[in-house]
Amino acid sequence: MVLSYWTLGAAYEQKGLFERAIDVYQRSIEVGSTATIANSLLIHAYARSGQPEKARVCLAQLEELSKSRYVPQIAFVIAYEGLLEIDLALDALEKSCSLRETNLVQINVWHLFDALREHPRFHEVERRVGLRQ
Repeated sequence: MVLSYWTLGAAYEQKGLFERAIDVYQRSIEVGSTATIANSLLIHAYARSGQPEKARVCLAQLEELSKSRYVPQIAFVIAYEGLLEIDLALDALEKSCSLRETNLVQINVWHLFDALREHPRFHEVERRVGLRQ
């Protein structure tokens, strides 16, 4: 059920319906979504909707949470990409790849990585996970 919320939120976000995306991401948190990923999706939507102050508040909470429990680096990639903090997003992506903490196949298709795709560091991660020769 959580994945359906994430997919619906992504569709709304891609259509520019940010308030709907935010509502859906918040709902995914309410129904027990993995807090770290759901929060990063919410951060992304806030940032892209022109509400960077809300995005930064949520990012600070995510960063604080990471001090006491595991937060996958991919959550930070999504959050930083939304805020267009490209170097920080790429740092987190490279760390995620090095840690082999997640399946990175989605980086080639999810809109959450659009701002990173033309960067040589992104291409290197693609090579490392077998998505580019």
